[in-house]
Amino acid sequence: MENNKNQKLNKFPSTSSLSRNYSGSVAYFTPIELVNCILRGIDFFLLNKFKNSKGLIGDDLEFIEPAAGLMIFPLNLVDYVKKKTTSEEFNLWLSNTLLKRLHTFELNPRIYSSAKEIWEKKINPLIHPKSSKKIVHNLYCESSIKEHKNEDSLLSNLPINSRNKLIIFGNPPYAVSSQVKSPWIQDLIHDYKKELNRDGKKKILGLKGIQDDYVKFIRMAQWKLADQNNPGILAYVVNDYFLNGDIFRGMRASLKNAFDEIWIINLHGDPKKKRSNITDENVFDIQTGICLFFALKLKNEMTPNTIEKGCKIFYSECFGSKAKKFKFISQNFKEIPFESVPERLDHEFIPISPKEIELESKYNEFPYMPSIFKKNIIGVQSLHDSLITHPDISRLKEIINNFYDGTYSKLEFKDKKNQNWVKHQGVSYHDARDWKIEYGLKGSAKKALDHIIQWKWRGFDKWWVSYDEHMITKGSSSYSLMQFLLPHQNNLAIGVSRVSRKASGENSVFITNSIAESHFIEGGSGIGDYLFPLKINSKLKRKNDWEYPLIADEYNFNCDFLDDWKNRFALDEEDLFYYIYGILWTPGYRKQYGIFLKKDFPHIPFIFSPNQTKKIADIGKKLSKYHTLSFSHSKELHDWIINSNYKYNTYEIRDFYYDSVRKRIYFDKSKSKKNQSEKTREKETVNSSEIFWIGNITPEMWAFSIGGIPQLRLWLKNRQFSKEIKKYSFNRGIFMKEINVFLKICISIKKSINLIKNLENIYLEKK
Repeated sequence: MENNKNQKLNKFPSTSSLSRNYSGSVAYFTPIELVNCILRGIDFFLLNKFKNSKGLIGDDLEFIEPAAGLMIFPLNLVDYVKKKTTSEEFNLWLSNTLLKRLHTFELNPRIYSSAKEIWEKKINPLIHPKSSKKIVHNLYCESSIKEHKNEDSLLSNLPINSRNKLIIFGNPPYAVSSQVKSPWIQDLIHDYKKELNRDGKKKILGLKGIQDDYVKFIRMAQWKLADQNNPGILAYVVNDYFLNGDIFRGMRASLKNAFDEIWIINLHGDPKKKRSNITDENVFDIQTGICLFFALKLKNEMTPNTIEKGCKIFYSECFGSKAKKFKFISQNFKEIPFESVPERLDHEFIPISPKEIELESKYNEFPYMPSIFKKNIIGVQSLHDSLITHPDISRLKEIINNFYDGTYSKLEFKDKKNQNWVKHQGVSYHDARDWKIEYGLKGSAKKALDHIIQWKWRGFDKWWVSYDEHMITKGSSSYSLMQFLLPHQNNLAIGVSRVSRKASGENSVFITNSIAESHFIEGGSGIGDYLFPLKINSKLKRKNDWEYPLIADEYNFNCDFLDDWKNRFALDEEDLFYYIYGILWTPGYRKQYGIFLKKDFPHIPFIFSPNQTKKIADIGKKLSKYHTLSFSHSKELHDWIINSNYKYNTYEIRDFYYDSVRKRIYFDKSKSKKNQSEKTREKETVNSSEIFWIGNITPEMWAFSIGGIPQLRLWLKNRQFSKEIKKYSFNRGIFMKEINVFLKICISIKKSINLIKNLENIYLEKK
């Protein structure tokens, strides 16, 4: 599994429930509950699907553990069978079946050596002394996903007996940045790209996830079972992202075509996938969701195509604490509640109800957002944000000067990969594929300082960024469209999260009138946010766009769609843009289609009368003004100031908190006063000079979120005073000009709440 699994081992104990990192040199714990559930599942399928009366103790089985680590699966298989059999039955099974037909592969020599020692300590006491010297342990210190084309390949020659069923089980590693790049397995992985793209969906280009190690181990097992027509069972503990992720559409189609039945127990646990009112722990304490995956090849014959075959898929899941999940998978396998997964357009392995399938079909008939616009692009990506951006422009200038005057160069060091690094007072950067420190230093401090502008960092919060070609990461195509959002362009772009990890995905949309960071909607937990500009220039191949940006002078809509829009509604290009933004903020639409908005770019319904459509466009235009803070606010600002407590020109944001009773945000108040009784609070002087507060903040405003992130809290947190110099630390008070920006955000949120209600009324009229 991946490098950050919950517990490392510096010493290898004689018996442990262990797995390992395939591409590294460290072994890790794997919960025994997962291993035993896999074994019970295999036993269940052998007894009920293969009609094998002996299950796991049958004499016609062959076992393959392709990433053995410290042999947890074979070790627990021995214990599992021993509990189910008499002493005589167990001894026969051990010597005649397991020790002859268990084949384990471990790439790392150190781990292999320890695994061999652990295995022999486990097995030797169970074997008669006279027989122990004759026993051959089929443990191999080699990769199971290397070249297997020639006849001498061990895996190519399994099963030894054609009547045997293959059991391929284990916990293969998860590593997106895999170093396992055997041409053989890379060639097999191409099968997972064949049905990856389809009509009506944006073409998928980023295929990094398909190169994950666990995908390669699944493909290897598929090759061994389905491609070679061997009946058997694939049973793995794996990443759950492939169950419905878009880039795994082709993989799912291939698996459905290869196997007769697929069974899934999804244990979730990805902390980035927020779920309302649900605490969801990971069984490994890692950042990757987990599932138990079983694939059955029942017959020893060529597999027909998917339509004729009709692969059956069964799904079960458990959310909650780690203890709850362990209890769930520790029950009798036949008691685990599975449901059948109906056929879905993108071959997802996670079921939805018949009503949702009908809704999905209706939703997919709406025009697809990338088909409406000519161009879209992900926001600006950087591997060294702390070098190029900061909420305080003075601190950013200091960082840039330190970079170019040699202050940071003196602090460079090399990591284990021989890459140059700098880590100092919250600034961290290093050599990477698309940006080298040496390249950055070819620029100049003057140029980098001259190119400081504001960009959308998170939601309403704009930070300062040095948008200079030597400072920004190379290798991204986002800059070609970002030139149309530079300050002089006076342009707009709708931002959406293509894949949302938030609770609902319903509010993962925002607008920008400036360049934007690649996670400006959902924050670092998001996968990436895309921009759809209002205007572009089609001459995108022109060189040196950094110094001579093209003028955004043409609307970014596909001509056929635009003509249809004008004919149907008698509205112009900007009405279309604002209509789309209005619809994306309509609660009824977002709630009704939230499950689909989470997993791909939106489909936009054009289902209203011309009059209603115009109203939605007008509200969308007002929302865009408020969300870009491009509105006149002198009266509202004055009203807010008199309902707040001002005294000084600058204010340090320290222990801020929100008082829902008084509808105030306090900038500096001791934590002990948060829990005061109402009676005690009433004794306070309303205009106390010791406390800076802003009033008229309703609970609805305080909770107002973009991409699942409460906006007022976010802005304050990013400017919270800190004496310590650390990453993005704010070491000063905020000025009146900055307070006015915050008040402008408050006004915007208040106005937005009312406008969103108006959108909902129009939507409900149509329904």
